[in-house]
Amino acid sequence: MTEIETTFMAAQPAVSLCSSFLGYFTHAGFVAGLEEGGVRPSHLAGASAGAFVAGLLAGGASHEQIREIVLSPRLKRNWWEWKSLLRSLPAILNLPGTTGVMSGQKVLRLLDSLLDGKRMEDCDTPVSVSVTNLTRGRVEWKSEGNLAQWIIASCAVPGFLTHQEIDGERYWDGGIADAYPCAGWLNEPDVRTVIIHSITHPTGWKNTWWNMSRSFNIAHETIANEIRSLHLQRMRAAGKQVVIVETETPRLSIFHDRKISEACWDLGFASGQKAAQQLRAVPAAGTNKTTCAPERRSE
Repeated sequence: MTEIETTFMAAQPAVSLCSSFLGYFTHAGFVAGLEEGGVRPSHLAGASAGAFVAGLLAGGASHEQIREIVLSPRLKRNWWEWKSLLRSLPAILNLPGTTGVMSGQKVLRLLDSLLDGKRMEDCDTPVSVSVTNLTRGRVEWKSEGNLAQWIIASCAVPGFLTHQEIDGERYWDGGIADAYPCAGWLNEPDVRTVIIHSITHPTGWKNTWWNMSRSFNIAHETIANEIRSLHLQRMRAAGKQVVIVETETPRLSIFHDRKISEACWDLGFASGQKAAQQLRAVPAAGTNKTTCAPERRSE
């Protein structure tokens, strides 16, 4: 269940898209649903899959184009490379020089072509992405530089993608320690209202069977939620109005089919539309609490 707590609601809020494995289907639907409901982001931020969609939208892609890109078999094919087979064993054995199975370079070239080599500082809508700087051991908020390059750096899921080297420093997925990027707006006077789109999944699987990857997954979710709570405290202490919209989707895998991807887009779209309706219904003053969540669908 999602709660909206606000005193004043901006007509053009900043929108943060969270980290979520293959969550770009749902995020793409969500921002399309927001705009369908009359809400356009004044600023955009994203981590991992959220950075993918935030970057495309800020880079000038239409919602129809973003939907076509994320659902395209071409994108799915470009994540894979024949060299992935050569990297698999060294990655499993934890050998030096290998930090992931895929390089991400084919998708980088695809995005850079689609975005015409655009730089982040040249986007009409201000955009930022969170990344994990392995060289310095810290989270960073990037808003300048080649847009496609920083999107891929933020999407570099540990183990799946090798670290991305930019200007002599190594970067991994922004969702490692900043899955809900918004703290970069703390001192931004133009940002008064922030919508955070969070993708959740059914919890029943946690009690079915356990293995190493699922245990790490739960541990990461726990850490991400704790960090989100700290971000929210800081944002609200700074006088920012924060809206969290949660969209529940099936838990995706690299082998899911297009119908599942389309279903996730639809869930995100419905969630965005409902959020926009409720945001526009909030009075200009006064404190209001309401819920904003898409209707549950049977799977």
